[in-house]
Formats: sequence, C-alpha cells, structure tokens
Amino acid sequence: MSFKKNLRIAMDAAGIGPAELGRQLGITSQAVSQWLSPDGGYPKGKRMDALKAILGDLDGPTDEKPKDDEAPMISPAGRCLNAVIIPEINVTASAGPGMLPPDFGNERNQSVVAEWQIPAEFLGKHLSAIDSLKVISVIGDSMAPEYAHGEKVLVDLGQRVPSPPGTFVLWDGYGFVLKRLEILVGSDKPCVRISSVNPEYADYERPLEDVAVNGRVVGKWVWK
Repeated sequence: MSFKKNLRIAMDAAGIGPAELGRQLGITSQAVSQWLSPDGGYPKGKRMDALKAILGDLDGPTDEKPKDDEAPMISPAGRCLNAVIIPEINVTASAGPGMLPPDFGNERNQSVVAEWQIPAEFLGKHLSAIDSLKVISVIGDSMAPEYAHGEKVLVDLGQRVPSPPGTFVLWDGYGFVLKRLEILVGSDKPCVRISSVNPEYADYERPLEDVAVNGRVVGKWVWK
C-alpha cells in the first residue's frame, strides 16, 4: 500500500480533512491535498514526524516514483546504494552440443569480468532470493530463438532441482550446457529429459545422478 493510501485511510479514521490537518501542521490545505494526489510528493523529516504524531504510523511500501531530489543515492564508487551487485563471471553455457566447463560451482576457478547493478526492489518483485545470482554468457543456437548466441542470462545458483521444469545450466555428462530440464516420472531410476528450443536439436535423457545442475535461468537481457 502506498503512502497516499495510508494517509487517506488514517485521515478518514481520524475524521480529519485536508483543511484541519493543514491547520494542525501549520500548512495550507492545498499542500495536504497535494500529498493525496496521484502526482504529488510526500512529507519528509520533521513534517513527516509531525504528521505521524497526529495520525499514527504511516509507514509501508510505496509505489510512488521518486522525484529528482529523492533519486536513488549513488556512492562515491558509482554504485547505486539500493541496488544488488550481481557478478558476471567468465563462464559460457553452450546452447549447442556442449563444451568442457570450468568448475562452475567453485568460485576460486571463476573471475569476475563485470558487475551488474539491478535495483533490489525490481529483483524482489520477481525472485524470492537474490543472494545467489550470477550473470553468464550463452553460446550456440540450440536454444534459439528464446536464448540467442551472445546473450547474457541471469542464473540463480540456489535453484538446482528441475521441478518445476525450466531452463537450467548444467553439466550433462558430455559438456556444460544451457537446456530445458524436466524430471521424468514413473521410471525405475530418476531421469531427466534434456531438450532444446531449436527443433534441429533432438531431446535426450540422462540419469539424474549423472548430471550436475548448477542453477536455474531466471532472466535475460534483450536489446532491441
């Protein structure tokens, strides 16, 4: 719920209109009405404290866009202070027949080639956990057109169980690949179906114990 909605509910509960609230705060009723308008701002500092003293706690998530003087803070190093820093590592997942991988699960064998800054609020709307994310590159065309050669993908290393089915990076016993995984039920030995988007590449099955699932692909960057 936004600040404006919280404010309106609190005013209604207290039976206070913009004119009376403005009088108690020492401001005009127009200023209060502005807080309630879709494009208006909201009080800060001592004025917010005074408002809470009259109406109670108005805290809560806000869906308002920050104004120029409320823009996200930037650190001296050029980092947005409310952003998640996601490392891009020197790993490429083959969207093709596979390739020899680095030890993807061992950070000592990885090097960071870039850092991606993504607003924490945005990630929180789409992901339940944001502390195990990496960016890697795709090579090959087996997952085209969904994942094109050269695209960057966001991988959640915390999601390593292919249930529900989805796109994962994994060692399939032959190479390090980016493929769609689905657990097959009803077989004597747990198996997974490994499939591509490009119909020129055939599906194949592997025993689950013979593959190493490194993480689920949870996003990608597309430039148009």
